[in-house]
Amino acid sequence: MKPMSNKVFDALDKTFGTMTETEEISRPIVPVGKKDEQLEDDFQEARASLKRAMSYSESAVQSILEVAQNSDNPRAFEVAVQAIKLMSDQAKDAMEIQEKKQKIDITDPKQASKIENQTNILFNGSTSDLLKALSAKKEVIEHDSATD
Repeated sequence: MKPMSNKVFDALDKTFGTMTETEEISRPIVPVGKKDEQLEDDFQEARASLKRAMSYSESAVQSILEVAQNSDNPRAFEVAVQAIKLMSDQAKDAMEIQEKKQKIDITDPKQASKIENQTNILFNGSTSDLLKALSAKKEVIEHDSATD
């Protein structure tokens, strides 16, 4: 990756005798595997991350509440309330992840491709073609799938 040039940074480097270094960040390579395995791994990782964040938040709230009670400072109580709200949001996120996982697990491929109700169907043909199709009921009207 070629480092970006910026005239301001170049001038500052020249003035102060420094050198701007760019650090290349390596991205982890995600192996291509089965979709279900990746989904389960991602779910477990997200769940574990949320649980860690919830435990950190809980210990932080306890510390903040101690400080707030000892100082009787209104700002400290405000921070404690915000931290408690954050914990409740994290719990909601955990429940949402669980619900999304269940929806994904329950989804049947046959059910996903089935159309329950289709409205706004467009017929591209003449009225005589429509009448013939309706009267025959077994005759399929040919159409160009490219216009769908």
